[in-house]
Amino acid sequence: MEETKTALEVAESISNFGMMAVAAAFFIVLAIVIMVMFVKWFKDIINNIMTTNQNMLKQLDAQMKENNDVMKSIAEGLRPETLLRVQTTSEMAFQLAQFRLLEIINTVRTENHIVNREATVNKIGKLVLNLHEEMNSKFDYYSYRGKKLSQYTNHKWVEWMQQGVVGEIYSEDGRNEDRTFTNVSAIFKRIALDFTHNLTAL
Repeated sequence: MEETKTALEVAESISNFGMMAVAAAFFIVLAIVIMVMFVKWFKDIINNIMTTNQNMLKQLDAQMKENNDVMKSIAEGLRPETLLRVQTTSEMAFQLAQFRLLEIINTVRTENHIVNREATVNKIGKLVLNLHEEMNSKFDYYSYRGKKLSQYTNHKWVEWMQQGVVGEIYSEDGRNEDRTFTNVSAIFKRIALDFTHNLTAL
């Protein structure tokens, strides 16, 4: 029924206005619909392009920041005076730790019942570990190539220092202050060399 009514209305329009007028009106409406669809399609394309560009710019900005951080780190590592400052700072820390280790040896000799070797070795391990952690806490205030200096230290140093202390306390040659000082100095020279190697390793 609805279709019949629509057909009658079209026929009436044709009879009233003529076939050309109705056809022209139809094509005008069709052209307007096509133009609206084209504008919407073009707008969607522009929006997609802008969204893609924004995402790419964000990624590019993040990559640029990351590259800048890496370049700063590399540039810092290439400056000889930076490495010299780090080595000077670490040398002072190692000298302080060396005298602290000598104090640990004297304290253990004086205060501990060294006949009980197992208990003594355990105590030495704790004291040396504390010394190492104290050294690291001071290195945390300084950085090199974007990392804290404590990240260039080595936990093996604890083992080296512990072996040195135990070796001096239980030396078969007895107590000898000069030998103890020489041996402890050698331990920290080894530590300093290992630290320098860690700083310059790529």
